[in-house]
Amino acid sequence: MPNDNKLVTLEDLAEAYTALYNRDVVTAATQQANGLMSSTDKGKLDGIETGAQVNPGDATTSASGLMSSTDKTKLDGIAAGAQVNPDIVNDLIHTDTDKPLSANQGKVLNEAIEKREVLIKELSIQASNLPQTFTNQTGVETDMVCIKAEFETPSAQLSDWEVNTNTAEQIVISGSKAANVATTLKLYLMKSR
Repeated sequence: MPNDNKLVTLEDLAEAYTALYNRDVVTAATQQANGLMSSTDKGKLDGIETGAQVNPGDATTSASGLMSSTDKTKLDGIAAGAQVNPDIVNDLIHTDTDKPLSANQGKVLNEAIEKREVLIKELSIQASNLPQTFTNQTGVETDMVCIKAEFETPSAQLSDWEVNTNTAEQIVISGSKAANVATTLKLYLMKSR
């Protein structure tokens, strides 16, 4: 190759041409090899914002992600504060008091009440006598089933009183023994057969 103090000769030009001809040709970059950036890749790169990240997929029960339109529709259809519906009782002999009665059984019960005479029995209750038990000898009619019991004169002092009407022949009232508290317990009785 020529230096600063030498004229370029034909031999120098031939050497330079040979070196240039034999040099590797640089091609467009691929995912496996470095190279020149293609105009397509440059356009794609320019369209990506700085700091952008790969979009996550839809969320699943085991992985976080984006909310799908199906899940969004489902979520919009649920009222705020909604809870899981409790099991509904579909018979009249169930003893779980924390489960609602089905509309069908409510209708059956209502029809039964309309067809039979409902007796309203009033019993005087004194707090100092609790717990107090009533049987068919002391106020509960024979062959009658208590379908409802309520205090005729509600009071804050009676809030923890309980009425157990598990059987037709025995009703137990229990609770605090607040002095001088008295009320009337109203029983709704229906013939058991």
